Order: sequence, then C-alpha cells, then structure tokens
Amino acid sequence: MIFIKDRLKKKYQYSGFLPDFFTAEEIIAEISRKIPIQNISIILFAYAKYIEYFPSESFDNFIKWFPTLLKDWDDMMKFSKNDEAVLSYMIDDERIKNWSNQKIGDESEVFKKNYDFWKNAGEFLPKLKESLLEKGFATSGMLHEEAKKNIQEYCNNIDKKFVFVGFNAFTPIEELLVKNF
Repeated sequence: MIFIKDRLKKKYQYSGFLPDFFTAEEIIAEISRKIPIQNISIILFAYAKYIEYFPSESFDNFIKWFPTLLKDWDDMMKFSKNDEAVLSYMIDDERIKNWSNQKIGDESEVFKKNYDFWKNAGEFLPKLKESLLEKGFATSGMLHEEAKKNIQEYCNNIDKKFVFVGFNAFTPIEELLVKNF
C-alpha cells in the first residue's frame, strides 16, 4: 500500500484523493462479519475454555503446544472444506499408529500421548470455535470459513469496485474474492 501511494505521488505527481487500500485479511474480516482475535487474547480465551474440559492442564504446558495447534487448525479451516474431518483423520491416524505398535509389542508412551493429544484437540477445538462464534470473535481460519459462507451475499450487496494488486498465491477465499469482483 505504501509503495503504490508513493509511486502515484512521485512518478505521476498525483496529489488528489487516493482510493482506500485494504489487505486481503482486512477484506476477509469484513466479509466474515466477525472480530479477529489473536495473540495473547486467543491464548487466554482458549485456555479458559480448555480447562473447562481438561482441568488438570497447567497454563505452562498449554502455552507450549497451543500456538502450534492454533496455526495448524487455522490452516485446516483455510485450506480444507471441513476442519472437523481433518481433526477426525488425525485422531484415526494416531489410533492406527498406536494399534499397530501394540500389535508388535511396542506400547510406547509417546504414541499414547500423541493419540490423547489429538483426541483432546478433536473434542476441544469444535467447542472453542462454537464459543468464539457465540461472542462474535474468530481466529484467522475461522474468518476465512465465515467469509466463504458470506461471500456471495457480500458481493451482491456491495457497490464498491475493487482492484487486487500483488497476489502471487491465493488462499481459497482470496480466489473467491477475485472471481466475484
């Protein structure tokens, strides 16, 4: 945005009104009609929800794995049609690994922990999503999901013109934006 504004002013000596500039994430948040939640806010919100179901989890331990899980979960929502199906696949994958190791006599604690982790995540993340949506909040992946649901209505009811600049790779929702505008 800064580069385009600077280029218009310096190269073309443009001094009039400039259009509004938005990042793709800002447009996606607008279309989703949800408030983005991130950083420490999502961690604290998620931990408060997590201990409702798993009260023995310490915050110190939670903070070690939750940011990575959140990033993976957001990617699931951005790039798949159903994050719960992906979570179910992850649980099944760990269950099969655990089962096969039991068959060969290696009942490793690591496999059990991995299975328990994905099983807990499969229970917790849908509840976290529901709780966030009830309050009007959304993680990055949830914004994409909500925007996918709302994109057609948004496009039908907007009278603005958009120009997309600088994309070299689109997420699925960004592809829908370009197709619909």
